[in-house]
This record gives sequence, C-alpha cells and structure tokens, in this order.
Amino acid sequence: MKKYLSLALVFIVIFSSLCFLSGCKQVKEGGVFRLSIISDPVSIDPSQAIDFSAQHIIYNAFRGLLQYDPETSKLVPAVAKRWEISKDSKEFTFFLRDDVKFQNGQSVTASDFKYAWERVVNPANASPVAYHFSPIVGYQEFSDKKAKGLSGVIAVNDTTLKVKLSYSWADFLAVVAHPAFSPVPKEAVQKNPKAYAEAPVGNGPFKIVKWIHKKEIQLEAFDDFFGGKPRLKKLVYKIYSDGRTALKDYKAGSLEVAKIPSGELVALQKDAKYSDQIKLNPQLSAEFFYINVEKKPWNNLYLRKAFNYAINRKKLVDKAFEGLATQATGLVPRGIDGFVTNQMDYSFNLIEAKKLIKKSGLSSKELNKLEIVYPAGSSFSSNVCQIAQAQLKEAGINLKLQALEAGTLDEKISNGDFGLTFTGWIADYPLMDNFLYPLFASENKGSSNISFYSNKSIDKELSQARQIENEQERLGVYADIERKILADAPVVPIDFVLDGELVAQSVQDYQPLSVGLTPLEKAWLE
Repeated sequence: MKKYLSLALVFIVIFSSLCFLSGCKQVKEGGVFRLSIISDPVSIDPSQAIDFSAQHIIYNAFRGLLQYDPETSKLVPAVAKRWEISKDSKEFTFFLRDDVKFQNGQSVTASDFKYAWERVVNPANASPVAYHFSPIVGYQEFSDKKAKGLSGVIAVNDTTLKVKLSYSWADFLAVVAHPAFSPVPKEAVQKNPKAYAEAPVGNGPFKIVKWIHKKEIQLEAFDDFFGGKPRLKKLVYKIYSDGRTALKDYKAGSLEVAKIPSGELVALQKDAKYSDQIKLNPQLSAEFFYINVEKKPWNNLYLRKAFNYAINRKKLVDKAFEGLATQATGLVPRGIDGFVTNQMDYSFNLIEAKKLIKKSGLSSKELNKLEIVYPAGSSFSSNVCQIAQAQLKEAGINLKLQALEAGTLDEKISNGDFGLTFTGWIADYPLMDNFLYPLFASENKGSSNISFYSNKSIDKELSQARQIENEQERLGVYADIERKILADAPVVPIDFVLDGELVAQSVQDYQPLSVGLTPLEKAWLE
C-alpha cells in the first residue's frame, strides 16, 4: 500500500512541476492549420504516391494496420488491435478493430485491405510503390499477369487478415505501417476513379475535400476517426513553387508551419523574432546524385567513380545546407540500426578523379554534354547542383543544369530519359533494407531504383539477407552489400538530412516522425 501511495505522490509532484513549467495549457478544438509543401504532388492516392509531401497528406487521411507512436517512433496498433506471427516469421495474422469507418461511413474490413494491396500490385496500375509488397506469396505471379490477385493475402472474415510471405521476414511488421498499405473502399474507387484520384476516401483523422492544383490541398476533420475526434477543424497544405515564397508567407502569418529554405537557417537563428520557432527534426533520410548507369556515358564505371572523388562533400554540405544536413558517409543514414561509419572510400581526391577520367577514355566533347535534372522550386537542390557543377569543372567534367516541374521530372526519371539527377530518399520504414533493396534491386528499376542499377549477385544477397533470423548477422550482411554497391557507384551520396521547419508559437502537440510523416490528429492551435 505504501508503495502505491508513494508513487502517487511522486506523480502529483511531477505533474505539478510540469504545470508550473508549461502553464498547463488547456487543449482547444477547432482552427485551420496551414502547412507549406513544395510543388504539386504527382498523386495523393496511396497506390501511386511516392513523394514526401503526398505521403505526409496520405498519412493524415488514411491509417493502416500499424502506425508509429509520435513520441517513441515505435510501432503500435492502428486498425489492427493485435497480431500473431508464426514461428518461422512467414505468416502474419492481424485481428482488426470492428469500429473503424471510412470517411463515407462504410465499415473497414479485412477485404478492404486485400483490395487495396492488390490495387497497388496490379501491373495495370504501374504503381511506383508496388515493391513494398514483393515478400508476399503470389506477388510475382500477379505482377507477371499470371494470377488475378495476391494469393498470400486472405480475408478470413471481416476482422481477420492473414498474410503469407514467400520467405521468413520478422521485419515485415515495419513494412505494413507504410501508407501504401492503407485500406481503400472498393466501391468509391470503382464508382468514379478520376474523382477518387483527386480526393481519395480514407479512414484517417482528416478527409481530403479539395485539391486545387498548384495552389492548395484542403482536408477536414473526420469526427468518426477510430483514434478519436481530431482537435483541428481543417488542414490546408499550401503548394509553393519555391521555399522562399513560403517563408515570406510564414512571416506574414499565412502559415503555421513552413520548411526552412536553403541559406536561411543562420539568419533565422540570429533573428530574435523567429529563433525560438525553429525546429530541427532528425530524419532517416539521405540525398544522392543518382546516376542512370544504362545511359551513355554514365555506363562507364570510371566516370562514375571520378564523380564520387571529385565532390568535396564537406564543403558542399556546409555551404548548401548551413546546418540542415551532415556529410553522407555511405548509403544508410545515422539512426538506422546497423549504420556503419565511413562506409565509402570516396574521400575528396581531385588527382584521383582526373586519373579515373583519363582511364574512362571519354573525350572532352563527351564530358561537355553531361546534364543534370532536378526539381524546380527546391532551393536546396538548386544550390547543391550549382556547387557540384563548380567542383566537377575542376576535374574536367562540365555539367549543364536543368530544373523541371515535379510531373515532368518524374516522367523523365521513370522512362530512364536522363543521365543524372539529384533527390533524396527518406525511410519508408527504419531498416537498412529500405536503403538498399528499393534503391538497388533489379526488379525496382524505373520505380524506386532510378539508377537503373542491376547486379544479379546483389539481388541474390538482398533476398537472402531478409531471411536471416539473427539480427546482428543480418545487419552485417547488409553492411557488406552496402559496400559492394558503393564500389559500383550507381549513386554519389551527398548528405544525411536534418529537417528544418519554422513552427508558429500557437502550434501545440506537433511531433514529426523520423520517417518523414507527421500525424496531426493530436495537434492543436493555442
């Protein structure tokens, strides 16, 4: 009895202290929460969305079987209230809540998950996120049009979903927390596919109501959300073509949250008005120059290695990011279990770069025709490319820069109609596998593997690594695979990202996740 009493007293003291420090703010409901995103998303449909902004929106309009706890980033139940895993980690049985509704009032059942997942994998839909489902039994047959669905996904009844994998993979739980695994109402999709693409019906805390292209995406609170009524009344994702315009609007009071553009962090830190509104959020994210290894002259290994040696990463990152990133040391960023310091052999070496260019046998004419495409409106991408252009010139590589709108850029990349691009990769789930398999497995060429890299030996090792039960052994194998891929130089690692935002003082309970998603059902405005 004394033990419980003492614990209660401790709680009272702690709670009282917290009240004193925070003022015990009383939660207010309602209000419009305005956030900036750069460029119009290509899609906000869970089966098609691959860019960061779109997935941020989808995570607040949909919820899958599991989700991440905002405070701990650990996996917790969402639509699945519990689950069972077979001893060989090849069969997962999810037991669903019976009180989950879509925003059209329809109940969410196991069949809705099966339909949604098959919609992603269906080759007719050419989904860029289909690779997430590759471990599931029947994936290859369905992808090859030899089957009509995923035989490994079984809706046992309305509240029981059984998933069978082709091989043992205990980490599969982390995968199903990705927005691509969200349930979708079949009737709503089939009734009007075009309307659904513009305003998908989900089961999350906010309902997408209007997408005004190149201007804003509006969401309203879904009061029947299974996790409880959201505190905010409305979300507005305002679309910008560049970060500095968004910053200007933030300063004018037109936004509650805005990304910090390149070159602005130091000035904001020195400005007493905004210094305490800066939030630097660690992200499981890395940025690379992706090289299309199938495109001449980038199919030349000596040229790709020369590029790696010619880049002075420290100078580039310090100048372009001003504290919003750290120098990349490999493919897998810090914060991921298994991260190895200094995986790369490519320290800045201009002499070595010039030697490799000579070995490449390429003429000065060929080296003068090289071009990089990157997203328009991204001040970070623009700065990185300009700095890299100057550094490469010292090695004898002349790079032309071309900024493209998101849709045009994505089309070029998907079709392999480019030689070089600069973009980032943020963890779909916090595993080493997620920085290796999606980006470099042959089966993902043209979707997540935008280097069009193909190595049968690497493919085999990536597949085998997933099946290793001992975690330390598995991580060691992944580290070895990482080194081998780096030796082939399909990318030039540049930086590990630190996400910088300005968050208005009125914003409360706003907590971004390290995987780049931000759940907003608990956020509120003071």
